[in-house]
Amino acid sequence: MRVIIARSGNNETVSYAVSELCRLLKEMDRALVLDVRKYPEFERDLKNTIWVGPDFVDRDEKDRIFIDVKDSVGIISGSNERSVLMAVYRFMKELGCRYLYPGKEGEKVPKRRLDYADLTVKVDKTPSYDRRIMMIEGAISYEHALNTIDWLPKVGMNEYWSQFISPTEFFKRYYKKYTDDENDLHSGVEFTDHDADGIADALADEVLKRGLLYQMGGHVWIGRALGVAASGWDGNAPEIDDETRQLLALVKGERKFKDNIVARTQLCLTNPEARRRVTDAIVTFAKEHPHVDALNVCLGDEINVHCECEKCRKSTPSDLYVKLLNDIDEGLTEAGLDTKIVGGFYLELLYPPKTERIKNLDRFSFDFAPISRSYSHSYDEYDFDKEIEYAPFKLNEFKYEKDLPSSVARLKGWQKTGITNTFLCDYHLMWDHHNDFGYYSIAKILYRDVVALESLGLKGLMTCQNLRVAFPTGLPQYAMVEALWNKERSFEEIEKEYFSAAYGENWETVRDYLAEISRLCDPEFLRGDREKAPEDIIADAKGMRELAAKFKADILPEIRTSAVKWDYLDLHADMLKYYSDIIEAIATGSEKICQEKYDIFDKFVADNAEIADSVLDTNFVRGDVWHTFRRVLGIGWFF
Repeated sequence: MRVIIARSGNNETVSYAVSELCRLLKEMDRALVLDVRKYPEFERDLKNTIWVGPDFVDRDEKDRIFIDVKDSVGIISGSNERSVLMAVYRFMKELGCRYLYPGKEGEKVPKRRLDYADLTVKVDKTPSYDRRIMMIEGAISYEHALNTIDWLPKVGMNEYWSQFISPTEFFKRYYKKYTDDENDLHSGVEFTDHDADGIADALADEVLKRGLLYQMGGHVWIGRALGVAASGWDGNAPEIDDETRQLLALVKGERKFKDNIVARTQLCLTNPEARRRVTDAIVTFAKEHPHVDALNVCLGDEINVHCECEKCRKSTPSDLYVKLLNDIDEGLTEAGLDTKIVGGFYLELLYPPKTERIKNLDRFSFDFAPISRSYSHSYDEYDFDKEIEYAPFKLNEFKYEKDLPSSVARLKGWQKTGITNTFLCDYHLMWDHHNDFGYYSIAKILYRDVVALESLGLKGLMTCQNLRVAFPTGLPQYAMVEALWNKERSFEEIEKEYFSAAYGENWETVRDYLAEISRLCDPEFLRGDREKAPEDIIADAKGMRELAAKFKADILPEIRTSAVKWDYLDLHADMLKYYSDIIEAIATGSEKICQEKYDIFDKFVADNAEIADSVLDTNFVRGDVWHTFRRVLGIGWFF
């Protein structure tokens, strides 16, 4: 069977969309004959052709996919080039493809012989939410980040945020093992900002090739304003001169870097020179990087370090923040730049401003980031139309809080100032998924939160998460992306789609197994949201261990031929043995016993890191489990 595929013009993203359509069709049916063409413009008289391009629907920066193909003749289009690429992936999804998690191994392409009638798809859809953003986080390599960027348009995500300017922190965490290995070629060679810049620039090409919106920045502008590096949270702040030191926040009588970390430090924002330096840094960067769509402007990543000088005390941090953002807008306007700015309601900035207001709302969008919230409850459990009182702001007396209503009440306060272009920034898959080794409970909470966004007046989600979160399955982020595109889809429909694609006819068995593992993990207890008797802790840990052993012995042999990466489930079952030993040790109340069990778990994960390298962030799972048992025993702190 021969299929003619045509496009018009020279746009790189449309060209890539055609190449992806050909790749997936050919992978589905090796006997298919593809006839690919390029023309200066659409030719109506060209018969029996699938046309691919943005020229067939109204152009809009908001995404819309339009597919009208019958018997291998018709149109695959979208409201912009990025949407055209999404439409290609949707076309192939309608033919049976699934994009379960980042990386080619997460791509499920059924092998089948196609005929003309099979290439019949009709879809005209816009997503439920405009903002569908993934940010770089965790411990990652170039390949992990590329896998994520490649996956985003497949599942309808439209924006990528590369945190900081030099995202050194995230790559250094991963590549450190090569630096520390005396037998490796790179032994002793420090991973630098320059190295990270080279990777980031290569990844930027991949973002732009796919037409994704590109966001940069974050907790970096204070460093840029001071002329010092800020590419992570390492305590390596340099010495600065006395004149520059006067720009730092005055806290407890001193102007210094918080814990010697630039990214955790605030500025004295009533000082015009401090604001000018931040503005100049952002305007300069925007001029030099016209391919960046938006710059994220965060303050220092720490609580209770805002300036206590006489002038700053007269305002709230949010009022001073708004004043800074207005300065930045004026600077960008004077430079003739249309770069968007993303601000954030985060930590003390959750409190709305009292007097200052954003002047040019068209320039800005804002993320609402309740970082210390509990994932034992979803936004859909509360009536946010009710007036909710929250503790009044007191300078540098902020406390982390788990409850969602008071955080949302502050969001409502910001929205009352005229700001409506807001979206959620949340952390479901940053740490909390390691309280749920079945990934089932957190998947349901994440799905429910996404569905509830509209009721909060939010336009989408920016997910701050590990990029490698598909161990044992990719269900949580799959449920997230599906609900962001269509919040009317039920969780049950999504989980069936995921598990049946991943595990074939045994999908319900695997689903039930992982759901039971989630129940036995008891994330609410591990988060510290409820008490649990020692005998119940022991019983659940034993049940987890026995269930994993039975699954490994009885079920895994049946699904090895049909499952996507069944060996992940095999390794996961082994890991549960050591993880359940830690949980059982918690019942003793002994830090020593827990640490002994943890050390065994930690070694097992480290020794097997390469097996699940593309789907499990072993750096984070080891750290998160350590924090968990210490938190439950009351000897550690994490929010």
